Amino acid sequence: MQIQKRVLLLLSSLFVLASCRNTNPASSDDLQTSSAQNKKMTVKATVDAFYQYDLIDYSSFEVKDLSNNTAVVGFKVFYEGEELADKKDRILSFGKVKLSFEAEGYGTIILEINVKKSPRFNEELVIEQAPTKTSYKKGEAFSKEGLKVYDELTYTRADGQPVSQKEECLDYSIQIDGMDAANYVFQEENHTIRYALISAKGLDGSILTTSVPLTILSSVKNSTNPKYDDKEEQYKWETSEKKMKVRFSSSKKDVQKAYYSPDEVNLDFNLNSFMNKECTTFRQTPSLGEVPLLVIPVVLNGFEEQATEENHKKIESAFFGKSKEGEIPCSSLASYYYYSSFQQLKFTGAVTPYFNPVKEGFLGYSNPYNFSLDTPSSLANDALKWAKEKLSINLDDYDSDNDGYVDGVWLIYMEDPSNSFTGNVSAFWPFTSAASVARGTKENPALNTYSWAGAAHLYGKYGISSYLDTLGYDPHVLEHETGHLLGLNDYYSYDSNTAQDTYYSPLGKMDMMDKDFGDHNPYSKMLLGWIKPYVVLGDCEIEIPSSQIQNSVFLLPYDDKTYSTDEFGRIILNPFDEYLLLDYYSYSNLYKDTFEQNTFSYQFPTEEGGRLYHIDARALEYSNNSFFLPEDPDEVMTSSESFFRGITNTQSGERAESNYNVPGLNDYFDEVRWISKDGKKVDGNAAPSNSSLFKVGDSFSFDNYKNQFVNDKLDNGKNFSTTFKILSIV
Repeated sequence: MQIQKRVLLLLSSLFVLASCRNTNPASSDDLQTSSAQNKKMTVKATVDAFYQYDLIDYSSFEVKDLSNNTAVVGFKVFYEGEELADKKDRILSFGKVKLSFEAEGYGTIILEINVKKSPRFNEELVIEQAPTKTSYKKGEAFSKEGLKVYDELTYTRADGQPVSQKEECLDYSIQIDGMDAANYVFQEENHTIRYALISAKGLDGSILTTSVPLTILSSVKNSTNPKYDDKEEQYKWETSEKKMKVRFSSSKKDVQKAYYSPDEVNLDFNLNSFMNKECTTFRQTPSLGEVPLLVIPVVLNGFEEQATEENHKKIESAFFGKSKEGEIPCSSLASYYYYSSFQQLKFTGAVTPYFNPVKEGFLGYSNPYNFSLDTPSSLANDALKWAKEKLSINLDDYDSDNDGYVDGVWLIYMEDPSNSFTGNVSAFWPFTSAASVARGTKENPALNTYSWAGAAHLYGKYGISSYLDTLGYDPHVLEHETGHLLGLNDYYSYDSNTAQDTYYSPLGKMDMMDKDFGDHNPYSKMLLGWIKPYVVLGDCEIEIPSSQIQNSVFLLPYDDKTYSTDEFGRIILNPFDEYLLLDYYSYSNLYKDTFEQNTFSYQFPTEEGGRLYHIDARALEYSNNSFFLPEDPDEVMTSSESFFRGITNTQSGERAESNYNVPGLNDYFDEVRWISKDGKKVDGNAAPSNSSLFKVGDSFSFDNYKNQFVNDKLDNGKNFSTTFKILSIV
């Protein structure tokens, strides 16, 4: 984060002195003299010490005319022939540094100073002010007007003093999709996100990068995401001609329109957009389009016998296999998401050869029993470096949205499933995280999101049985963790002994992001941009097909919720708010794996009916190192501040709501909860059943179901007067 680049280029050669280490400071007694013709000049240091990365300060030197002991005015300081400008350029080296002093009428004089090494240094580019224009339509040219980029430098001096400085960066380049942004014209017709990648040279000569997200607005009203017709996917997706008809009633009488159909809803702001405002370092895998995953099998030291050709084939099948006719559509991770997204997300990619970090010379991985929770992050970085340098993999091919980060990396560590690691067990539990790595460039994207699991986790319920070679595969764990890559939270609690339930689960385990099976719920699909809802505001009757067909869900907002409209008259929907969702559940397709693959003591409902969810996805604004809930949840779409999704189904740990000290939050608020028709509050001990569905003739009013809401009301305290009745399912 810092400094004008014109200056930095002059200093890059200073690093040649890095081997000359002498930590003794220059003494004020150091004195050098020089003469030129009949003029003599002396110079000495006036400070006790010089520190690496400090700005050169001419007042730190006393330069005098020896003949009359008067100060020499207008002298200049040079290092290896390059001028060091007063209070602009920095001393980058440490140890003995020879500086040249020159003044008109005098000869050159050399002064050797000792520079103390700084133990910590970091430099980043930061966006101080985004461009005035960040939204574009097809045919419009990019403009950087209003953009202010700063170079921010933080380091700790040898005396322990922390230093943080930033200056405007004037010498930088901008690329969009790998092309010079100066004459870039946007060609996309549908809504999408593009990134202006900004690069500049750092103090040490490395390339610093940052980015500005750019929104490409739809230029047509009925824009849709492209769907992929994968001829190799032969699973026959079951659809029914049945529809569920629902009557809605509301006390709201001032609505201009009783409901908006999916075609009349603008849901361009979803999880893909939110991540550009995320206050953490996590940048999710794109959830739309053709997205490449890089899968790297890792051979742990002592488990080399598991690195067989057969196991490698099973990994390839688990990630990228195709579903055959008559099989369930989750025979691979790619197949699962192809169908769950209604063919809008197509995972491609490759499985590399086995990576053995010890044999490849990477240190710190010789004893898996000593792995910590941080080890997979460094291992992922080393694996990506190996893939690039040893396998010559073009990482640009794995950055589909050109944001400077590899879309997603999967590490599968090879193990003996019968083995029990005696080190940090949490280091070997499947998880997804983000590596703290600076953003890369289009040509060399960096690691961000990665997932980590053992080969035994490819086998679902069989994960602790026998040896890998004797098993088939079951990619449920892969599908769950990939949900995290896409940005979805866990929908279960991390604590098995919470204040509310012995096993807290607001969805009763019935979701891919809860117990690793079934389909994604309609809330998750809305966040990922796969579906749009009917937004119900007043009295009406509507019928929808089952949730196995795209855009088949009702969204019911609280009473005083208002919506703005876009230029096509569509209401602009913010999914990061509080509302209810109602869909028509049927036990087909992705829910079949409940019956065909799992041996759990519970299963999804086998009947059909209305499935009701309470959503509280309000985002916390992060400003001045603190969190707060904005009065208007829609600020997340317009504010320039950062945000965080602090309301989750997790009741303990660092993601608990109380940890953010936000007035108005409650540890019992859930991100997504199944509201059961039978009145029983859903949890891990009361999973949804057939009686949890709203059947023909059943009705809902908030008063009759308030016991399933915290404090018998919506979390935001707003009124909710909408009621509904299931009229028919035919």
